Amino acid sequence: MMGRPAWHGEPAAMISVMATKAETPTERTARILRTQATHCELLGSALYAGLLRHSADDLLADGPTAGVLEGHLEDPGRSALPLRMLGGVHALVLTGRARELATFYPSAGGTADPSPKEEFSFMYGRSFEDPDGHMWAVNWMDLAAAPAQPAMA
Repeated sequence: MMGRPAWHGEPAAMISVMATKAETPTERTARILRTQATHCELLGSALYAGLLRHSADDLLADGPTAGVLEGHLEDPGRSALPLRMLGGVHALVLTGRARELATFYPSAGGTADPSPKEEFSFMYGRSFEDPDGHMWAVNWMDLAAAPAQPAMA
């Protein structure tokens, strides 16, 4: 198939790297962060995928990420801005200047959380990885408070 890189995988995993409308520099950068998040996820880095998605949302909300990326919103796509930003965060973790993040970085003795806490009004769940690499999940559900499901025919 011409024009589609093989590493994009199945159609469900395909992502748009091109803008579909006129974008502000902030919207463009958020799109680039999300695109890189998808690539990180496809390559098995749940930590970086989650950080980049959160950073994109935070950028659009004019949160701290906006300050961090100030002056770089119009950097060319090939500048690898998302990876440069995460490399900077990793350097802070490794030098001890972001100790609170070290718990999530395997390179600093921590463990990346592959699945964030799931919480709803009627149920919650949490999963974790054991030392052998097996994933375990614990869930609780209040059946009386759960939304009604349509009857099966």
